[in-house]
Amino acid sequence: MRSHPSAVESFAGVGYFFDLAALHPGERVLDLGSGSGTDAFAAAHLVGHSGRVVGVDFTREQLEKARRLAAAGLDQVVEFWERRIEVLPMADAAFDCVISNGVINLSADKENVFAEAARVLRPGGRLAIADIVTEQQLTDAISRQRRSVGLLHRRRSAAGHLPRTHRVGRPGGTRGAAQRLHVYLRPGPRR
Repeated sequence: MRSHPSAVESFAGVGYFFDLAALHPGERVLDLGSGSGTDAFAAAHLVGHSGRVVGVDFTREQLEKARRLAAAGLDQVVEFWERRIEVLPMADAAFDCVISNGVINLSADKENVFAEAARVLRPGGRLAIADIVTEQQLTDAISRQRRSVGLLHRRRSAAGHLPRTHRVGRPGGTRGAAQRLHVYLRPGPRR
């Protein structure tokens, strides 16, 4: 799998999820928190010229770098939009797969991130993420330490408790029944 070498220099992902994503040529992919584009470029390689990849991020510097790299020699078209992952401007059922690498844990509103991911996925679409997850609430000491280095938006948001099965509804509650997203976790090494 290929990505742009200059994008990898700024890569801050936490794991590999492309086996779960199982991307195929022609698919439409949304990358939540795309940063400098490392995973978006790899996804573009997998979906080919007939596919579509959109990366969303709110960090202007990262977006500028991703757009510059995409314009400088990527065969496939990859779009990068300045947006927050909690409120996506995309249409319902617009994507076959939503990917994210090390970003959802940073959101203070994970419920809405998952609701938005479910909304923009087509029926039967896939959510493939690599992230930092804990089944226990973080202590105040850890939250304060992380907040002091700018990793948290709000107390206890990073690596916050994430249930294995997450029920999400449509924003506003008017567009159909809630659906269930199943989160498959691979245990990391014990410390």
